[in-house]
Amino acid sequence: METALIEEIHEQFTFDLFESVRQANDFTYLEKYRPVGVKAEDFVDQVEKYRVFYPGNNFVTEKQIGDICRKYDLVLGSFLNFTGIIPVKNRLELKLFRLRPEDEKFEDPSIPGRILQALTSNKHGVEGTLSTFEGSTLSLRSGYIPGDMEKPFELLPIGDSFVLVSANSEHDVYRLFLKIDIFGSEWLVDMGLASIKDGLVWVEWKVGREERGLVHKFEVSLTIPTSTITRSTAFNLSSNVCPSVVAPGTMFERYKGAVEVVDYRLRFKPGLVPGDPKSFVHIDDPIILQPVPFGYLVVTKWGKESNIGEIQNAKTN
Repeated sequence: METALIEEIHEQFTFDLFESVRQANDFTYLEKYRPVGVKAEDFVDQVEKYRVFYPGNNFVTEKQIGDICRKYDLVLGSFLNFTGIIPVKNRLELKLFRLRPEDEKFEDPSIPGRILQALTSNKHGVEGTLSTFEGSTLSLRSGYIPGDMEKPFELLPIGDSFVLVSANSEHDVYRLFLKIDIFGSEWLVDMGLASIKDGLVWVEWKVGREERGLVHKFEVSLTIPTSTITRSTAFNLSSNVCPSVVAPGTMFERYKGAVEVVDYRLRFKPGLVPGDPKSFVHIDDPIILQPVPFGYLVVTKWGKESNIGEIQNAKTN
């Protein structure tokens, strides 16, 4: 990958939306990138705040990222799945980046209702998904095919709303993640631990013989206290919401068989049958993003060439 192309990609993440509006004296850019359902005045106020309080971390919207990914054959994925090598300098930038305390908390009282509606509507796109209320718990069950048959219990999808990620080598404790749309961006939210020992997670592996040969069938069930959902009206953006990464698909290898590309997004699969693997072109130019209301803050980025890897932020690019 030529240095010029890496620089071109990085420049896309230093685009100052409101400076362009001022120079052009119109709001074409504003309307193009404003998230659906967000008032123009709210969008302007929020982005201006990012400019003031995070001058070294450029703000980009989901629509901008979509355009960039399609143009350069990149994907937007979760840092949870990222396996690329992060240079020391960029690891330091990641470590030092902090949201202001007043910006860490995100609140939306509609989230519990949206979660329950998604779970009980049986519209996960997963055959055999059941949702039943029993007392103060919500019980969910679905089948799945492991992304990696050598590690079948590392990652367990629950429909298209939740995913369980193994938290230990015994695979008896899982971290529960919620997938939810916030202002047009898919956030992966850490909801805490769920344990087989506590009866909250149950996994069954069956092997049967059919005409086509041996067939492996997996089922997973999850029991969630309804209080876990009803109190999910606020998230800590620093500790509960996974950072996102824009990079080539080749840099997301941790759960490779359990993800799929939907447009420009690399998401955990909800379905039972994994699709054909997508061929990716390797470009060493990851950009790590902090999800925030209406978009993302650019935390750090680096490129294949050492001079590009020294880029610290939007002001020095």
